[in-house]
Amino acid sequence: MQNGDYIRTRYLVEVAGVITQQSQDWLVNDVGSDPLGSKLVALGTAWWNARRPLMGTNCMISCLIMKNWSRNEQQAVYIQLSGFGGGPEIHPQSQVERINRYTAKETITSKVLRGGTNISGVMEDLSTRGRINDMSEFENARLFEVAAYDAGPTGFTLTPQLRWYDDGPVPPVYRFEPIVAANVNPTFLTLRNRKTSSCAA
Repeated sequence: MQNGDYIRTRYLVEVAGVITQQSQDWLVNDVGSDPLGSKLVALGTAWWNARRPLMGTNCMISCLIMKNWSRNEQQAVYIQLSGFGGGPEIHPQSQVERINRYTAKETITSKVLRGGTNISGVMEDLSTRGRINDMSEFENARLFEVAAYDAGPTGFTLTPQLRWYDDGPVPPVYRFEPIVAANVNPTFLTLRNRKTSSCAA
């Protein structure tokens, strides 16, 4: 890994025994001097701590998988941290809270690029009839999607990116744009299907 690389981190989270996943893309501003595994554990722990108060105690992050888009490199680390938000009363894994991500890049149709991530395993008492009671409860999770990550002089310094498919050139290419805004959907969404792989895949 080198400064200037683009990477993806996938976070595998067990929600009452069901594996779910979320992911982020990053620009590596400073790779730091710590071993790669240590830096990935620190990043995964920080990501989980931003969501942990939302999650029931029967939810757990099991691992983080890093893929380097810029060169042939991949690594998985095991983290094993549980939620601490409360008891087993959580929304089922198909009912998710969505955080939308936006970039400043405008396409030819003048639409701002948008992506997002879904959070499974959120405690039921944080919402009423599918609507969030207090949006501020999700602020730390929202900030992690848009704010730069800086683990200090020996760790990663990363900027969140949105990876998008540019079909203008021949052949088409994937590009990256910095994420400049993120917001939390005020209501839960229901997924039709969710397909994930294990940490070993």
